[in-house]
Amino acid sequence: MKNLALALAAGSLAWFGLPPPRVPPQPRLGQLVALVQDIREDYYEASEVGTAQAHRHVTESADAVVALARGEPEAADLVAPLEQFRADVRRQVQPPRIAAQANALVTRLAVQRRIATSPPQPPNLHRASMLYGAICAACHGAAGRDGNAAAFMSPRPTDLVADGNINPLSPFRVFEAITYGMAGTAMPSFELVPENDRWSLAFYVFTLRGGACAGPRPQVSIEQLATTTDSVLAAEYGERNLPCLRRFPDAVSEAP
Repeated sequence: MKNLALALAAGSLAWFGLPPPRVPPQPRLGQLVALVQDIREDYYEASEVGTAQAHRHVTESADAVVALARGEPEAADLVAPLEQFRADVRRQVQPPRIAAQANALVTRLAVQRRIATSPPQPPNLHRASMLYGAICAACHGAAGRDGNAAAFMSPRPTDLVADGNINPLSPFRVFEAITYGMAGTAMPSFELVPENDRWSLAFYVFTLRGGACAGPRPQVSIEQLATTTDSVLAAEYGERNLPCLRRFPDAVSEAP
C-alpha cells in the first residue's frame, strides 16, 4: 500500500519541481521531541478520562520514548531523565508535573540539538492548499477525509477533520509525520520536500475543519501555534478564535 502512496505523490511532486517521497527513515531526534509532546497532551486527557485503558496507552507511549532514546546515540544523555519521566507517568503524578518535565525535555532537545519546533518563516497557506490538493488529497481527501485511494489502503489514511484524530495533534506533530512518514501505514516520508513547504502543509491541515474568523486575532507567537493543540488553544483563547489562529498564522504577533 505504501508503494501506491509513493506513486500517487511522486507524479504530483514532479509537477511542482520537488523531489519524490520515500519510505520512512529510522526514528530521529525530531520524532523524539514530537512523541514527548504527544505524551504531555495525552496525559492530561488520560487524567480526565481516568480509565485504566487511557493510562495504559500513555504508559506504552512513555516506554516507546525510552526505547527510542536508548537506540539513538545522540540521545544517550537523555535516557536517564526520560526514564524518570516514564516512572512519573507510571506513578500517575499530577499532570502539571508531567507537563513541566515534557516542556523541559523538549526545550533541552530543541536547544542542544538545534531541532526546529516552529517554521523559520510564516507558513504559506495558499501554496499549501495547492500542494495538499496535488500530493495529499488522493489519500486524505480534498476536504480531509476519504480520498479516492483510501479504499485501497489498510489502515486507511487518517481522517484529518475528525476531532479524535486532530485534537491531540499540533502542527509540529503533523510536520514530523510529513517529514518522516508513519510506520505501519501507507504514509511515506516527504523529508526531501523543502522545509517551508512541509511546515505550510502542517499548518494547512488545521484549516480543513473550517470556521470563519470573527476577529480580532489573539496575540500568539508562531512557536506557540506550532507546538499547541487545538484543544489547548480553544481552552486558552476560546473556541471562536481558533479559525483566526489557524487560518491567519502569519498575522499574529511574534512576541512571546
